[in-house]
Amino acid sequence: MFRNALRSYKAGTPLKFLQVKGTKDFQPESEGVSGGAGTGEPRRQRSSARPGPAPAAPAPSRRYLRRWLPRARPGPCARPSSAAARSAPWPAGPRRAPLRRSRAAARHRPPQGSASASRGRGRRSLRAPRGMASYSRAAQQWATFGRAWYLLDAKMQPPGKLAAATVIRLEGRHKPIYHALNDCGDHVVIINTRHIAFSGNKWEQKVYSSHTGYPGGFKQVTATQLHLKDPTAIVKLAVYRMLPKNLQRRTLMQRLHLFPEDVIPEDIEKNLLQEIPQPRAVPKRLDEYTPEEIAAFPKVWTPPKDFRRK
Repeated sequence: MFRNALRSYKAGTPLKFLQVKGTKDFQPESEGVSGGAGTGEPRRQRSSARPGPAPAAPAPSRRYLRRWLPRARPGPCARPSSAAARSAPWPAGPRRAPLRRSRAAARHRPPQGSASASRGRGRRSLRAPRGMASYSRAAQQWATFGRAWYLLDAKMQPPGKLAAATVIRLEGRHKPIYHALNDCGDHVVIINTRHIAFSGNKWEQKVYSSHTGYPGGFKQVTATQLHLKDPTAIVKLAVYRMLPKNLQRRTLMQRLHLFPEDVIPEDIEKNLLQEIPQPRAVPKRLDEYTPEEIAAFPKVWTPPKDFRRK
């Protein structure tokens, strides 16, 4: 009953059952009957039908539609199937332009009967071109995940540049699968560590310090003293100090193989795969030139025949 009265109130019908007796608008009527003998109107039976629906709400403004309705027009899958609904106007708003191929892409489209067109769009053939050696995906994977062995000649090379080239291979930074926590480094074999070179007067000026941990255990030695005691110590310290300071440093140092001369054990020599180029070009000494190279060398000044050295 209260629900019907609320609907009547929304429709504009006065709520007579809420009129209080003794007020000005109170009119005594029998429930369910309108009119009567005292009013002069014919007695009329009240309809049992429910009141009609409420009037329609005002149409939303154009600004509301632009704000809350999607701007893009739905695709063909979202449209209704009936012809009448399909022809209904869509809400106002800018439409997105359809995607079109550029003229350059359309110009280079393969013909319909070609092999590239039959393979499908966006797919590339994994076969190698004719006249070239095939390099399969499996071979690429083995070369990436396998541990290679590199050779580096330290003759007449500064220890700092040797360490920079070695650390890249030990950590695996030259591989596409490199990660700071991924153990994917390779082995590096360094030969001729006895014949390294320092610039300037670093053999006497450079000092290496150590401490035993006990009182009076602090020691200092020059680069010359350390190199005479152990020909591989300077290169080893340079590589160790350049590696990241974490728990992987000792594991990476186990893949570093140092030799004072060019003599390598046979089991290590069999594993060598590639040679790392020297960081610095080695100059030739005068006694290393052949007589033919000396004769072909351009002369800046030719002394006269009567020239005498004082």
